Amino acid sequence: CREAQELVHLGILDGHNVLYLDKVEPDRTIRVWSRVGRQVSVLTTALGRAMIAAEGAADTLLSAYTAEADPLVADRFARSVAEARVHGYATEREENEAGICCVGVALRRPTGRPVAVSITGPTSRMGADRLDKLGTRLREMLSVSAPPGFSVVSTDPAGDP
Repeated sequence: CREAQELVHLGILDGHNVLYLDKVEPDRTIRVWSRVGRQVSVLTTALGRAMIAAEGAADTLLSAYTAEADPLVADRFARSVAEARVHGYATEREENEAGICCVGVALRRPTGRPVAVSITGPTSRMGADRLDKLGTRLREMLSVSAPPGFSVVSTDPAGDP
């Protein structure tokens, strides 16, 4: 948070939602609002996409998440999960909330499903280049600072589950 000067979330999957477990806010006048305990859709969040990619979600699991979704949302989700497997981080641009962009990195843990960390900021500060740089930097930071037993998910150049 100090380095990026943007909001940082820790989240976990809760059904078809992401549950915000914790957050760290930047020292900025203009920043993003959020609330610990809030739930948001897996389909439209970088946190959710990163965690689903980390699970190596097969088409059947992706279908379970998108069964009742708008076809455009489902298609964007599937493409985003595939991209997250390749890059090692997921992005979201104004899909969860207008004016807000986010990048997320998943961590595998010794037991249970993955968790993820994200950096969130206003669109005016979170262009594609910055999202890519923050995604790469977040992976670097988490690879050396994750709790014992937690590991950053490796990338898959082919994007295969």
